[in-house]
Amino acid sequence: AEAAQLDSRTDLYSLGVILYEMLTGRVPFKGESAISIGIKHITTPPPPLPSTVAHFQAFIDKALAKDRDERFQTGAELIAALEEAIEGFSEDNAATVVLSGNDAERTIPATQPNDSKHQTAVRPAKKTRAKTTNRVVGLWIAAGLAALALLAGGGWYFLENKSGTLQSLTSPLNAEERQLLAQAELAAEEGRYYSPPGNNAQFYLTALMARNPHSTDAKAAITRLFATYLNEAEQAIAGNNLRRADAFLNQGSQITFYIDDQELLTQLRHLRNEANAARY
Repeated sequence: AEAAQLDSRTDLYSLGVILYEMLTGRVPFKGESAISIGIKHITTPPPPLPSTVAHFQAFIDKALAKDRDERFQTGAELIAALEEAIEGFSEDNAATVVLSGNDAERTIPATQPNDSKHQTAVRPAKKTRAKTTNRVVGLWIAAGLAALALLAGGGWYFLENKSGTLQSLTSPLNAEERQLLAQAELAAEEGRYYSPPGNNAQFYLTALMARNPHSTDAKAAITRLFATYLNEAEQAIAGNNLRRADAFLNQGSQITFYIDDQELLTQLRHLRNEANAARY
């Protein structure tokens, strides 16, 4: 959105946005239009992380800093900080064990005295809490892999050539990534395009793209979702339901980073213009 030359720090910022969404289940900025969202990316700090993942706040603050000179300057620097944050998060939560089979949480004290008054306490935990904990941990593992996939050298990772531009290689999906794709396709079939938070097609596909940004299957799936947004917006405009049209256009704007089809991107701009014209 700024009139500034793009460099690798722009890619690192984009990765920071993806990691923010993985932690919170939502994008850091929303707006009535792509322009308003872009302005927020330039001027507005992202909302603070929820308390359950507040440990990562310092990492997110640096990853999404407005001044590019204050962000991570290299992929290696970001990876090191991400690994440190994940390790610290694991240590801070080492005393909590989630028992998914019995939906119980066992709090384990640092020491295990023999006194019966100090026995380990076991109490029920809500299923949603267990699911949330597992999802956060699982997605941060995915985020760590994403950072390596996007920024490390070798294999199917992004490669930086002598001119400083980024090249990419293709990569097939592994079992976990195929599961993400299946979840995304099911969500889309059921109309869960971008809600509820953490259980929708866009959420699963952005997680998949973070893990494997060069998969042709992943790219095709998120392009189909983008095309669906445009189709829904077009129908909403035709029916004079501008609020619904705006909702789908805004969601489309949030995933343009992944879209290579210039015709679809042009269609997004045209539909935005049509929606704006219909207001007057």
